[in-house]
Amino acid sequence: MSRKRIIGVAVLVVTVVSLIIGFKLFTAPGAPGGMPEHITIAHARTGSSGQVVKVGGDVVPGSIGWDNASGSLSFTLTGEGDRMPVVYPGLAPKDFKPGLALVVEGTYASSGVFKAVSVTTRSSPLCKACHQ
Repeated sequence: MSRKRIIGVAVLVVTVVSLIIGFKLFTAPGAPGGMPEHITIAHARTGSSGQVVKVGGDVVPGSIGWDNASGSLSFTLTGEGDRMPVVYPGLAPKDFKPGLALVVEGTYASSGVFKAVSVTTRSSPLCKACHQ
């Protein structure tokens, strides 16, 4: 192979790798133009009943409850003017508090209650399936 051809191939490889990395960065969750890390409460209510989804919002002050019999946490999530009751069968993350922004993952039941399998705050993920 000639030196010109080797340089041409190297430039092509670097260009392709750069395009792939740029595409991945641009479409990553949270990036401009990327897929959102979670959906809104309104979106969870419409068309996602029974499907596993991630929903973002803030914990409503005064809505946090604990059921000793079932060992579950309940609270209300709010966002963009909507509210959604959430039940999580486990302990809250240590930084969990009223007004905290978080993402819950689970299923939205036709009863109107979101049954969470994980609760993630900005600094502390907690997943019941992972911590048994």
